[in-house]
Amino acid sequence: MILTTSNAIGSRLLRAVGAACLLATACLLAVPAHAQDDNELPPVTVVNKDGRTFEGELVRQTPTAIVLRIAGIETPFDLDNVDTFTVGKTVSEEYQERRAALDQADPEAWYQIAYFLFDRGRLDQAAAEVNALLQRHPNDTPARRLKALVESRQLLEQQRVVEPSATSGGARSQGTASGQVDGFEPQPAQEANYWLTGQEVSLVRLWELPDNLSEAQPSVVVPRPVVDQLFERYPDDPALPRGRDARNRFRGQPGWQQLQTMFQLRARDLYAEVQVNRDPEVLQSFRSQMNPGYVVGYFREHFGSGQMPGLYLLRYRPNAAESAFANLVILSTATHDGQPFIDRSAPAQSLLLQWGLPRDVASAPAPDVANWRPFFTGTEDPRFQDFVAIIDALYEPTPDYGFDYTLPTLDAVLRAEPAAGVAR
Repeated sequence: MILTTSNAIGSRLLRAVGAACLLATACLLAVPAHAQDDNELPPVTVVNKDGRTFEGELVRQTPTAIVLRIAGIETPFDLDNVDTFTVGKTVSEEYQERRAALDQADPEAWYQIAYFLFDRGRLDQAAAEVNALLQRHPNDTPARRLKALVESRQLLEQQRVVEPSATSGGARSQGTASGQVDGFEPQPAQEANYWLTGQEVSLVRLWELPDNLSEAQPSVVVPRPVVDQLFERYPDDPALPRGRDARNRFRGQPGWQQLQTMFQLRARDLYAEVQVNRDPEVLQSFRSQMNPGYVVGYFREHFGSGQMPGLYLLRYRPNAAESAFANLVILSTATHDGQPFIDRSAPAQSLLLQWGLPRDVASAPAPDVANWRPFFTGTEDPRFQDFVAIIDALYEPTPDYGFDYTLPTLDAVLRAEPAAGVAR
């Protein structure tokens, strides 16, 4: 549902929050009580009049503003500055629509429903769907792999429950390379200081776009002022058209085509002004599978929450781009004894994966940390192979994403002042 601010405000209905209030009324539109769960907040994409695009979850709307939850922070947008905003379906709404239209004889369509639930964190529903799919199509290989991922994630979620300390309330026992120490688990509002901004998320997406943009045709917005700067800076470059009519046609091209030309021109200082609105396929896989199910659910618990000096991985909102891609930046930057945690030139040798293998199989065995256990059964484990494929699909060599990022440490995060507006 796309709403434009040029329409009469009093004529618009906010279908996405299930309310019948007109936007011109003085009432405050809020999410109904039955949709207070994070998964039930409808997704919204806001495009400002200056071309910038923001994605978040709809919290409420007034006659003058729309409030989105972005990376856990409630962010208001003045409707006077908004060009359009698109309201999507809730997880429950989309699931019900897909399920109603499902042809059980089509395993691919059924798989997409199960994966959709897994991607949105609905593990029990995903397990039920993939089990039903395998009963009907027992030899479906993608479904069998998804079943393993779902069960692994469920197990990790169960193992993550730790009894809090009776004295500190928020304290827990953390394993280290040298033994056990008592530490405090940082709160979401403290970790939020290390989440990426919307602009930084867009830059990560930009650098991880596939080489063949004409085939992928990603959702990209290149603001008009950026196009004008290209014409000013590169007036004689053959990559840009000449003449008013040709340049006007260029301005009307899809954003991905304009970005393709920017790549040819190597106009890197302008990349930060480009909005890449959707995750490339490799980032979708990292964000929905690898980060929540392995990076956060396993690797962080053993190595990335204070055990290894200089390595701290973010725990909260593992499916959110701001948190997931921050972990990608951390793992792409941090090293141990000179070896990268993500090795894009030799993905299978990444410490991120090697430390999840049995020590007698790994070429770089996991350090001696408390309560360690391997995640993979070996290099033939489908999960290991899937994660190798994800790393192999990342841009090589490791790019300079175009922003400064200070790697977090456990001590720094614990000492950080809580970011405003983030739930504690």
